[in-house]
Amino acid sequence: DMYGWQGTFLFAAIGSWILILPLSFLFRNRPEEYGLNPDGVQDSKEQNPLKKSTEISGMEVKEALKSRSFWLIGFGTMVQAGSAVAILTHIIPNFMDIGFERSYASLIVMTIAIVGLAVRIPIGWLMDITSRRNVISLSIGLTGISCFFLWLIKADSPFILVLIFAIPFGIGNGSIWVRPALNREFFGTKRFGTISGLLSIFNIIGTSVFPVCTGLVFDAVENYSPAFLTLGVLNIIGALLTMALPRIIKNK
Repeated sequence: DMYGWQGTFLFAAIGSWILILPLSFLFRNRPEEYGLNPDGVQDSKEQNPLKKSTEISGMEVKEALKSRSFWLIGFGTMVQAGSAVAILTHIIPNFMDIGFERSYASLIVMTIAIVGLAVRIPIGWLMDITSRRNVISLSIGLTGISCFFLWLIKADSPFILVLIFAIPFGIGNGSIWVRPALNREFFGTKRFGTISGLLSIFNIIGTSVFPVCTGLVFDAVENYSPAFLTLGVLNIIGALLTMALPRIIKNK
């Protein structure tokens, strides 16, 4: 309301130059190239801790494509990422359509962003100490639950209902970015880049198709409710399918 969309995007661009660009030069490649081991891998007593390890294990691309895990992870990625982008695209029009002020709707979006930012480190820590499959499944389930609460919100809904939507959605949205750890656990590091790239196709499909379909639903019935309800159901299915991933027995 104060600066308009163009001014806001200009601030975002400047912020990217100041923060993201310098940090990108701090990125490193594999730990083996620095004489280190991946997290959780201990040096044996006979092994020189400074010796670089070139041993990389994992599935080949064809093996991954034939595995059930690849398609289950892909489906979960598609529905969660697609739902997140669909909701973030249409949430302000939806709230304005049911009678909320634009500034109030923007405040809800900011709440989602703050929650998503705050949970990223705790979610990463949680994935280190417990089943990554279960953490990702829970995050997809939270996205689905938030869709159901969004479906229930009306102009006269109490603010607590809005928070009950925003907080689980923010947690689920913040959890999307730790998915590479799940990919590494199931497919290893040998072809990690290629397999992750193939899995990103599911992300592209979801984030391209879901927002458009959500808009088409609104154009057809002049209401977002059927779309939000459908997104909720798809995410619950995605959470259950992710839970169906085979258990990984970690090496001692």
